[in-house]
Amino acid sequence: MSLPTSASREEHTCEPTVLREFLCWRMVGPIHWDANIWLVLFILPGATFIVSDTYSLTQRIVGLAGLALFIAAYVRHCQHMPWDSRDVTVKSMSDVNMPLMVTSLVYQLIAAIAVAWAGGWWVLWLMPFVVAIVLYSFPIWWGMTFTIVMTSGAIAATFLFHAPEWVVYTAIGCSSSCFAITLGFFGNTLREREQLRERQETLANQREAISRDIHDILGHSLTTLTLKTEVAKKLTRVDPVAAERELDDVLTIARRALADVRSTVTQLRSPDLASQMAATRTAAQAAGITLTTVGDPRSISNAHEPVMSWALRETTTNVLRHSHAQALEVEYQPGLLRVSDNGCGMDSAIRGNGLTGLAERCQAAGGSLRVISPGDDSPWSTIVEVRLP
Repeated sequence: MSLPTSASREEHTCEPTVLREFLCWRMVGPIHWDANIWLVLFILPGATFIVSDTYSLTQRIVGLAGLALFIAAYVRHCQHMPWDSRDVTVKSMSDVNMPLMVTSLVYQLIAAIAVAWAGGWWVLWLMPFVVAIVLYSFPIWWGMTFTIVMTSGAIAATFLFHAPEWVVYTAIGCSSSCFAITLGFFGNTLREREQLRERQETLANQREAISRDIHDILGHSLTTLTLKTEVAKKLTRVDPVAAERELDDVLTIARRALADVRSTVTQLRSPDLASQMAATRTAAQAAGITLTTVGDPRSISNAHEPVMSWALRETTTNVLRHSHAQALEVEYQPGLLRVSDNGCGMDSAIRGNGLTGLAERCQAAGGSLRVISPGDDSPWSTIVEVRLP
């Protein structure tokens, strides 16, 4: 039987129980100076124990030992706190690290007894540090209750035992520090909640963007596949060779749609205008729609191309699905895409997720989407304009 390694022996002997946590003094990781910088305040009671003639040698030794033990216990506790986590506040008692908490409080109680025996009222100096530990280690209402009880009890004790004036001021100052720590704790809690809300909103926006992208891709591709399949079905007996060509196009479009879905989900790329125009021409031809273009697609800047590509995809998909048009015109200008058709027109009933998502894309890019019904004097029944700055 092999002997356990030193790492396994240490892990076995330092299991997170109260007794073993107490006996196994572990310093973990670097010192967190942002939490421990305030320990410099212990210079005052420490110097008092050293230079004051009020204390005997025994009191000085015990008092300094108590301060050293308290500082070590505080630093050790801070090293075990999840400061690198996004959320350092404790939500419920089940989240409390009880072995660490009990051990820290026991060490600090021993230190407080030593300081109180040696220096009397200097024990008040420990109060803000204990409050900080409890606030960040217990649920908020437990920490608040502890803070109120400790501060009010400290101030009441100074009056009850007729403490000297400097002690009263010390108690009031330490209590004020406790409430300042509490305000900082509430600030951290509110900031964490705001960050959580922002993360949730970001995730919701990402999900909405992905769903919108998939809708745009599949809506256009499935419409084209449907038209191509219908054409192939009609040509199966009349012209098998032409039907086979249509089925080849169906296979190509299906593969392209699958690749687009994968790219969209992984956020690898946006559709490019050239490939989208080619897909639009193929779909219009399959539907028997005459497609004409005005302007040069290269006049669209690279910054505008992703939104314009989505706009072309969505608008032509709507034409193929709903308009029963015979003619379709796509016009390119710098910062402008205009898609016109002579179909049955567009009413609010068919302005669904596609155009809503397209309008959101345009607004996010600082542009606008406009749907126009020109009237009887125009050869077009519906004009969709996308303008980007």
